[in-house]
Amino acid sequence: PPYAGSAADYLQRVWGAKTQIAGLERFTVDGMDAATARVPVRIENRPGEGRLVAIKASGDRFYQFIFAGEPEDTRRFSDAFRRMTYSVRRLSPQEAAQIKPWRIRIHQVRPGESVASLSAGMAVGEFKEDWFRVLNGLGPGDQVRPGQMVKLVGEAG
Repeated sequence: PPYAGSAADYLQRVWGAKTQIAGLERFTVDGMDAATARVPVRIENRPGEGRLVAIKASGDRFYQFIFAGEPEDTRRFSDAFRRMTYSVRRLSPQEAAQIKPWRIRIHQVRPGESVASLSAGMAVGEFKEDWFRVLNGLGPGDQVRPGQMVKLVGEAG
């Protein structure tokens, strides 16, 4: 829901309102108001630790990230979490104008088409076959068959 307060207030009163937050810290990222705090989480039915990060994008909008793991993992990856958090930045109008949204389209598999040939044309960058398999609920050795309906990712337009 929209919230006009600070990132710290948002983290405490909205996002983390139903949990026990600890170690609240306020900071800025690319000039944007931000806050972080630790929260308890459950991971595979075991106690874990989460790190909430809220960055006020503009007005009443926030970027939200949660890093979670077993306590020793969250400490071990603390620097990586920090680098990711500080990598957030506003896009210039020119950068924003160059972004092309992806669209999912439905395709009926034709004879001769395979997981490899269908995934090769997807607009996802790396790991195209992996993306295709996940998107279509296919396991590592599963193949497609003629007539089967599959989802493909392509650029809009």
